[in-house]
Amino acid sequence: MLRRRTVEKLMAQALYEPLSERDAATLESHFAKYPDAREEFEAMRRFVETVPSAPPPFDTDLLPAVRVRIEEEAAVPPRPLWLRPAIWVPSALAVASIVVVLGLLGPGMNRDGARTGDQTATTREDSPLSSALETARDRVAHAEYAEAYRGLANALEHNPQAPSAGEAQMLLADIAFAHLRWYDRAYEDYECLFSDYHQAWLGSPAYVRDRRDLLAEARLVEFRSLHDLDAARSNRLDPMGALERVIAAYPDQAYVRSQAALEMAKHIIASGNIDAEAPDALVLALQHVRTHTADPMVSAQLSYQLGELYESEYEEFDKAREAFIYASRHPALQQQARSALARLEAE
Repeated sequence: MLRRRTVEKLMAQALYEPLSERDAATLESHFAKYPDAREEFEAMRRFVETVPSAPPPFDTDLLPAVRVRIEEEAAVPPRPLWLRPAIWVPSALAVASIVVVLGLLGPGMNRDGARTGDQTATTREDSPLSSALETARDRVAHAEYAEAYRGLANALEHNPQAPSAGEAQMLLADIAFAHLRWYDRAYEDYECLFSDYHQAWLGSPAYVRDRRDLLAEARLVEFRSLHDLDAARSNRLDPMGALERVIAAYPDQAYVRSQAALEMAKHIIASGNIDAEAPDALVLALQHVRTHTADPMVSAQLSYQLGELYESEYEEFDKAREAFIYASRHPALQQQARSALARLEAE
């Protein structure tokens, strides 16, 4: 996988200006491997085109800024239906007319077409879902996860177009994934967030995308890999052995294998064998685990994990290359490691 920061910077820059030939090839290579990323980029591009604005400076990590800009410039409660990708107006003239109407609203009118003094109707319209959101958060704080999920799901079903509907959908998915471990439901909820509340998706934290990728992969084995990973995490007798078995049992589940490898490193740090305050604690922990494992596949996975850390976090590309070469020696990681090596060469 291309480094997230590099890809997000290129995606954001491409929204406002042409990329260099090399950067365009890098982005296209990523889109070829991850069609969902292309879909997200095209949705963002179409959206930005309907709300023109001055391009931001390209000297920082831009994609978060672009997502914030989209939120700021298009925050029109309640959200118009034309902003939902599944039902965007196909006519450019129709889109343009909407933008013009919004721009011509007088100072005494808000973007809902109501007088600024008539906010009560909008607030009242969203109040059932807003109240349900507050209740759900309170229930989560008190570990009442199932009640939080069911109550919020019911409120969202009856208020799918409320201004806070995207926020509610994201919370539903988070509860299902992180607290209830209802992975089939979490998969459906994150997919719904992506398809029905795409603007909320565009402004979502990075972990939301990571979870969607993880769930899409685990769905191929009916989420057994995630349930086995949970069991390994809670194993009190032999957690390291249980995590090794997860890695060995799912050679085609790259995201799950990665999660298991990181869990092994966290166990080593928590045990006190590695200084948790050290800036390279995770690297040291992965190296420690690799030294003590007897399973060739686990060793290869740990090496691949080291390669990703060296590449994305420390930009030590020679060390990353060495780690990927080591990982490529195992058949289960050969293709993945070779793709990483090719990426390093391209960069």
